[in-house]
Amino acid sequence: MKKLYINEKEVCEKSVAHYTRADIARIIIRSGYFQLGVSNHMNDSLEGKILLESFNISMRQNNDLLAFLTSFTFNENSLNQFRLYGKEDNKDGTGVSLVIQNNFFKSQFDPEDPSDFINMSFKAANTNDLQTNQSKVTKENIIEKKEDTNKVIRLFEKLPLFRCIYIDPKTNYVSVASKSKASFYDLMKNEENIEGLWEDYSKKINDLNKSLEDELKGIKGNIEEIKNLINEIGSENSEAIYEAIGTTLLPLIYLTKHVAFEEEAECRIFYITSLMNNLIKSSEKERRVYVEYSTKITALDSDNKIYLEKIYLGPKADSKMELILKKDWIDSLNLKSGQHADIPKIEKSTLPLA
Repeated sequence: MKKLYINEKEVCEKSVAHYTRADIARIIIRSGYFQLGVSNHMNDSLEGKILLESFNISMRQNNDLLAFLTSFTFNENSLNQFRLYGKEDNKDGTGVSLVIQNNFFKSQFDPEDPSDFINMSFKAANTNDLQTNQSKVTKENIIEKKEDTNKVIRLFEKLPLFRCIYIDPKTNYVSVASKSKASFYDLMKNEENIEGLWEDYSKKINDLNKSLEDELKGIKGNIEEIKNLINEIGSENSEAIYEAIGTTLLPLIYLTKHVAFEEEAECRIFYITSLMNNLIKSSEKERRVYVEYSTKITALDSDNKIYLEKIYLGPKADSKMELILKKDWIDSLNLKSGQHADIPKIEKSTLPLA
């Protein structure tokens, strides 16, 4: 997990993008909050299965656990992404890309302390239990606010951001999400020796690919040893053992996708918890459950810069959406008369789309 964690040191990875429909972008801007949805509603039918398939073990885990995700990409202005996501009336290129600064996410990650993104300690679903629970997550990081007469609990201040792994279980091909060369050149176009910078970045990613490939082989080998040991000596608890393996691998499972999605260059924040956790909200209108990320994209970072750095309108998006999104942004700040606030740059993509 440490190798997949994305920090702010890599210049070309200082921002990521979230592609969505224009109406959803308006909701995010007006509320300020991202919502993490349940993983089994993602576009990859093998979501949560492909890693275990490559390890040749079945999907066994604690059935009370749910994984909530929000996806981003390293490629901020991508025709592939605009074709796939954010379609209005099922028309390609009509969505938007919300470009978020990397410091919107957790700036440090301790692989020995998974409480950043896992909480399996919830047994009850009321606020009193939250206040007495010994989990580091609930004790230190949960924020409460008044909404009408009910207490609403939001997720952490920040979650760590991780790059996804792409694998082909048939060939054992492994790669990690990274910025495409075209996106790299677009971002770094004013830098000298851009080809040299690209070669340096490519080498880091290639080294990471090789390192992860070796680590996955090591994990697979350890699992094979456990399976062989169970077969040799037998175990009445074999089901519990396999469930423990699946549950332990959950963070890695939900960062692993089929190689067919490699071009998406995806990275994720995620939160794994029990269905009993009252951080989980439900929407009767949308028929879904979700958890809410606490840090507002309209907030300022330590350098007084807004987290939402830029907005790309898709090449076929309604041009009037620029003014609409600007007005949504201003309204979300609740400015008093005479106050001024920075507005993210909004640019319509010029990528060729017939």
